[in-house]
Amino acid sequence: MNNTSLPIAAVRPTSRPAPRRAFTLVELLVVIGIIALLVSILIPVVTSVRRAAYKVNTTNEISVLAGAIDSYYGDFKAYPGPISEANLIGTSSTAGNDPNRCTSSQNLVWGLEGGWEPFNSNSYSPHFSSATVGTGAMSFNNAANTSPGSTSASQTPRYRPYLDGTYLLPQPWKTPSGADPYGTAVAADSLGLFPPVFVDRYPARGQFPAPILYLRAHVGVVSAGGSGVSSGQANYRICTTDNGRPAQYDNAQLAAYKSLYPELANCTSHGKPAKNNVTGKQDYATWDAFFADPGSVNLQGGAIPTNLPAGSNIPTARHADTYLLISPGVYGQFGTVDNIFN
Repeated sequence: MNNTSLPIAAVRPTSRPAPRRAFTLVELLVVIGIIALLVSILIPVVTSVRRAAYKVNTTNEISVLAGAIDSYYGDFKAYPGPISEANLIGTSSTAGNDPNRCTSSQNLVWGLEGGWEPFNSNSYSPHFSSATVGTGAMSFNNAANTSPGSTSASQTPRYRPYLDGTYLLPQPWKTPSGADPYGTAVAADSLGLFPPVFVDRYPARGQFPAPILYLRAHVGVVSAGGSGVSSGQANYRICTTDNGRPAQYDNAQLAAYKSLYPELANCTSHGKPAKNNVTGKQDYATWDAFFADPGSVNLQGGAIPTNLPAGSNIPTARHADTYLLISPGVYGQFGTVDNIFN
């Protein structure tokens, strides 16, 4: 018998995984540097995109407001607001004697959405009611409304609201101190709330969102007084009442917001807009230039010459004979090129 030995399989040693090599300090610093670089690139891009979105939303809101105002004008042949110009806070007129004086922007809400009520317990007593904001404005032209003690509240028509309340319905405000942040003299209602304003779509740059300012034009008023229209030699006034000469816009009404926007404190006859907080430059040399239609005159250096040569184009106001809506824009400062108009 042939005893042949079988081959014995070679025994291999058990393999062990190679130890992992840790990141070196240099590699960690490189990774951190790359991340920091990407963040530094992305943050301005994200900020720019967000600002663009806020501007688009605010521009869209102003367009919707303008559409509602135009619709109101189509119905009544007047621009919205139950309170006369003489009784708006900050007006240049000395005729105002109504203790319930509101701002022009609050007046817009009352015209489009309601909230200014002619009756209190069936007696003629105009007052603010936050509960009726969004229900539509009531008529103040009913002859039966003119005498105290009138009992015609049930006969006074309430008009439809001109805006979709779910989109633009503003909220009445109240500060912790119990004062109206938007400068009204109107008493708070029974809930302790003050009249609202339409606000822009930018994040609040302070305690309260920025209001969209509203100014009604003095229809038919030209930019200059006396013989200046024909000769081109007058002192031009587009946005103020100066020496008894009316202008298209009474920008003194904007001074009602000076507690929130100090630059509006100088929004007077011969005042100048403040310098741009971002660039440090004065975008408009005068408030007249700010309110002027840029296409009607060459605003060199942001200014309208006090005296224009004979034969010059006579500057006209922005949206002459109609109205203005103004948002302070991205940096929250009125009187700069960043402002958004209708």
